[in-house]
Amino acid sequence: MSLDLLLQHTGRLRASVAGWPPGRWTVAPRPLPDLLPTSLTCAGVARHLVQVLADIGADAEGRPRQAVPSPESDLVLADQIAVMAYDIGLAEPAVEVVESALEEVLLHRAEIDGARVAHEVLHRAAAACPARQVG
Repeated sequence: MSLDLLLQHTGRLRASVAGWPPGRWTVAPRPLPDLLPTSLTCAGVARHLVQVLADIGADAEGRPRQAVPSPESDLVLADQIAVMAYDIGLAEPAVEVVESALEEVLLHRAEIDGARVAHEVLHRAAAACPARQVG
């Protein structure tokens, strides 16, 4: 069920930004209650989400984490997110891993496209998000 939700939410994010012009990716992400933004732009939030999902996928497959190169165009960021989520599903990880990926998608989707997410889910995901952890 969690994998279905992960793929569903990445698909919804992909659909909601499909028509965005390049300049839309450069605007500030939507503010979330009591939380600092992940990045200064929607593209930055999306790039971060791509990397987090890639790291989750690498961990699930038992391989080393690698930096995901930034695409030549921000217009493919939603596609990258969808591919990373699909790759996590192919690894057939534990439910907890999929739920962690889902929380990351929900948190950052709320920033990118304004999807409504329960306050407690946002705060739980923000507490675990690598962009919000102090060094």
